[in-house]
Amino acid sequence: KLSNANLSTLVIRCASTLIDLMVLSDVAMEIILSKRLDDILLLNVLNDNNDPLMQISILDLLETKMACNTAGSSTTVHRLQCRWLYDYSRLVNGLLFMAGGDESEENGGDAFTCGPALRVLSCLMQLSSYPKVQSFIVTEEQTDDYRLLCQGFHRSLHNFDYNSGGELSRLAFLDAVSSYAGSSPHAMNAVLDDAYLTEGWLSLAISASNPKMKAAVLNSIASVIDNASSSTLTEGENRSKTLSSSLVMRLFDRVSSINPTRGQPSTTGILLSLARSPIVETRLASYNLMRSLSQKCNAG
Repeated sequence: KLSNANLSTLVIRCASTLIDLMVLSDVAMEIILSKRLDDILLLNVLNDNNDPLMQISILDLLETKMACNTAGSSTTVHRLQCRWLYDYSRLVNGLLFMAGGDESEENGGDAFTCGPALRVLSCLMQLSSYPKVQSFIVTEEQTDDYRLLCQGFHRSLHNFDYNSGGELSRLAFLDAVSSYAGSSPHAMNAVLDDAYLTEGWLSLAISASNPKMKAAVLNSIASVIDNASSSTLTEGENRSKTLSSSLVMRLFDRVSSINPTRGQPSTTGILLSLARSPIVETRLASYNLMRSLSQKCNAG
């Protein structure tokens, strides 16, 4: 008989192999779904609260191998993979429950799996910004699933205490909010209209004790603007989900309103000041944000 530790190791290895197969093609994914082999993932991630370390390991596999691994290129996403990732009843609802974003008012998220689940959801939001993925969501009649994902993800961000877990929690929050904001114009407006989310994302004062965290904030803003650039879309792709230049400028201006600085009333002034910082990471991040804005303005 296997010990609990050996059993967990076996399950994690099976999950890793299964995810490798799921990302191969629609053919492989169809076989897995027809045999319900994905229950290995769903049952052990969403329902086995007795082994949170195993849950975290499988969530990390979902993030690195299946969700974020394809976020860099929409061409690697296939239809059945997309359908499985955005299935609210089988996967998304469980992830939201762990992240504190389900419809239960009492749920503040699981203490162990909240962060990892939020990272997986962040990858799904980032992936959904690609027109190819959006077309899959429409084709598979998952627009309601996607709407519930967006609503739940917004709730989970409000329930996530980015001050309680130190640097790692703040980094997870930055990634989550920026992924959500960059997923669509509607999401960006929702973030910019939300005082809690903009304060947690754009505030440089929260990062005052850790100058390198300022760089993380600036780079997260730059990544959203870079993804909003029309040059990131291939010819013929629908651009309706990209952020307009006016919306990007609204984000850029919001930085100065969140970070009022004596003598530097504008975001440009703040960035020029940070460009003279003795901290190399902060200087490079300020250059990076100014570069991304200028490229977006030139692209239109």
